[in-house]
Amino acid sequence: MKKCRFLPILMLIFSPSVCIGQSMGQEEKGNEKNQQEEKQKIDSLEKKVKELEEKLSALEKKSLENEINKEVETSEEETAQGTGKFVSGARALQAQNPEISVTGDIVGRLYINDNFRKKASNETEEEANEHIYSDSSGFDLRILELQFQSNLDPYSFFKTNLGVHGGHFHVCEAYVTWTGLIPRFNLTLGKFRQQFGIINRWHEHALDQVDSPKSLELFFGDEGLSQIGISMKILLPRLWAHANELTIEITNAENSSLFAGEFWSVPSILGHLKNYYDLSKSTYMEIGLSGLWGFNNKRGFSIFNEETQENETRNEPWRSTVVAGFDLNLSWVPPQMSKYRGFTWRTEGMYLWKETEEGIIKALSGFSYIDYRINQVFILGVRVDGGQKPVIGDDREFVQASPYLTIWPSEWVFLRLQYNYLWERGTKEPQHLVMLQVDFSAGPHKHDKY
Repeated sequence: MKKCRFLPILMLIFSPSVCIGQSMGQEEKGNEKNQQEEKQKIDSLEKKVKELEEKLSALEKKSLENEINKEVETSEEETAQGTGKFVSGARALQAQNPEISVTGDIVGRLYINDNFRKKASNETEEEANEHIYSDSSGFDLRILELQFQSNLDPYSFFKTNLGVHGGHFHVCEAYVTWTGLIPRFNLTLGKFRQQFGIINRWHEHALDQVDSPKSLELFFGDEGLSQIGISMKILLPRLWAHANELTIEITNAENSSLFAGEFWSVPSILGHLKNYYDLSKSTYMEIGLSGLWGFNNKRGFSIFNEETQENETRNEPWRSTVVAGFDLNLSWVPPQMSKYRGFTWRTEGMYLWKETEEGIIKALSGFSYIDYRINQVFILGVRVDGGQKPVIGDDREFVQASPYLTIWPSEWVFLRLQYNYLWERGTKEPQHLVMLQVDFSAGPHKHDKY
């Protein structure tokens, strides 16, 4: 009976735990069922996405095939009708064209005095008046130049300069240069302005003044020293300077002022040694030595013989011409201010020894100038020439002073105003000349000093 009394109590104690266990088991079974259903849904969705991707890929492939077939049909029709467009994959032909630059140089001259008289020591006043010469004042298109330049291959390039003046067309320069074939060595072949000093290498419109120094004109002629031949530039190892360059040129002796002109027979030889020094971050100096040798006697020229009434070929005896030169260039350009400040001092001196039929000519001449940049637009300068004319006689000395102002309103155009005072021994009074230069240029190599 006692056992029966405790039975209801035990059932009340253990019945909740049994219910709780049964409830937890049912919840776990429900969660597993939900997870399985979600997994089935995800698998179903992935399957549908895959089917859609396959259908889209098939549609794109079919569309692409249709487009290709349409292009092929169109191309076949155009080819049959002769209206097809053909496009080359090669480089554009304009890339093979040379670089072209154009330069025009206009100079106006005003001669203040017309009585620039030549009077020899034994002339009377009346005889001297017969020798009066005066240049005309006015404007002149001094030259119109076309410059062509292009790289030919990795080792060579060419430059050609064609000039038009007074209705006449002439070749100023035309040469090809090889670089890099031999280390530290450049080779040039053609017609070029020779490396005697510094200034002779530049064209007249590229000078720092309106005209060439009178010393160069008297020694080399109005066109300067420009001949046909070969030039070799060798960058020497560092000797006594920061850089040493040797130039050797062998050219036809065609210069009529120094040699035999068109009747030359033996080439002339020129040598120039340049020594470069870096004095500071803003200053450098160049010192050069030049030497030129050649024959000036005419060979193979014709002369009319009055006795036989026939033309005869004559050869003059061998006669030599020797020119030695010295050049100095000092330049100051502050870093990051090259367009606004700058100073240049340039000097050249020359000595000539020339055998002629009348005797031996010895002449010493030179020039020096300073060029100061005030700002981006204005440049002030003055040049002084002096020395002896390369002629036989007493009246050979001359002096010329030339102050000038250069104005650069833009990189394509510049204007220059210059005054020349020229005194020559044997003249009754000095010459006064005012010049205005207008120089315009366009192209990738405008206003290059070359």
